[in-house]
Formats: sequence, C-alpha cells, structure tokens
Amino acid sequence: MNREVLKALAFPGIVALALVCAGVALLTVVDGMLKQTSGELARVRSERLAIQTKLMQATDEEQLIRKRLAAYERLLQKGVIGDERRLDWVDEMQRIRNERKLFELKYSIDPRRPVDYPGFRNTGDVEFAVSRMRLELMLLHEGDLLMTLNDIKSRIAPHVVVRACKLDRLAGRAGMGGPVGPQLRAECGLDLITIRDRSLAPS
Repeated sequence: MNREVLKALAFPGIVALALVCAGVALLTVVDGMLKQTSGELARVRSERLAIQTKLMQATDEEQLIRKRLAAYERLLQKGVIGDERRLDWVDEMQRIRNERKLFELKYSIDPRRPVDYPGFRNTGDVEFAVSRMRLELMLLHEGDLLMTLNDIKSRIAPHVVVRACKLDRLAGRAGMGGPVGPQLRAECGLDLITIRDRSLAPS
C-alpha cells in the first residue's frame, strides 16, 4: 500500500475513530441517563407508595373517628354523657312500676360522685361518675324482679350495673292483698353510671 493510499485513508480513519469515540461517549452518557432515570423512577414509585399508604391510613383513621363520633352521639342522646336527668329517672321508674303492676317499688338515689371501683382511675377530660340506687320491691315471683331490672337497664338513661340483690320469701301474706298478694321482698343495689366530658364544662 503506497503513501498516497495511506494519505487517502487517513482522514476517513480519523473520522471513523472519532465516530467510534463519540459513540462510546454517547453510550456512556445514555447509560448514565438510564441509570439516573431508573433511580428517579424508583424514587417516584417509592414516594407514590408512601403517599398511598398515608392515604389509606388517613382513610382508616377517618372511618374510626366517624365510628367513635357516632358512638359518642348515641351516648350523648341516651343521656349517658352529660348531666344527670333525675326527673326523667323518676318518671321512668313510675312507668315501670305501673306497667309491671308491682305491689311496691321504693328507691333512693345517692348524689353523683366519681367512680370508685378498685383499680379504676379517671384520667383526661373524661370522668366516669356513679349514682348509687337502693331498690326495694314487693313481688309476686322471681320473674318480676328480673323483668324490672331489665326495664331499668334498658330505659333508665345511664349505664346500669347491678351490684347485688337480696331476695326473701315473705312469711305471711295477711293484710298484704289476700291470696294474690306479694310473695317475695327484694332489695338491690344498683350503680347508675354517667360520663362527664370536662371539655364541655363551662370555663
């Protein structure tokens, strides 16, 4: 191969070498861009997953808050939360006596005070309070006692806890209504539990 041929091939060779170098450089740049793009894509996916997770948590928390709020509203409407409604209690006890046709129903209700159950302690803005009820009944049979207690639990506004009941059979029925007079005397202790929301108290 003579010098003239080499001269003729020199420029195309240089151009080809430059193109190869440029191609290698371009491939390096493209590879770097692909890696950077992949990293950005992974970051975007991670952020999207984090946002979706937070959105799901927020949705779950919203549903939980709605459920708790609905339960709070039910307790508020029933009278478990708030001030005592003693006049309503008196009216309801009279209705129970009349509807059950009880021979006698006497009761007394102590002033409300904080719940003093063992191991229980009021904390925060919510205070559980109890009004002790003493109940005396003259009954025809045990079923009257059970139905009366169920009525009190379902119709008296607060949450009702039966602490104890004592049931005695009457020795004689003379002067107590004849052959269809009361057969039993019951004494019960009940707790009427209400909830005070201190955050609603006037400042």
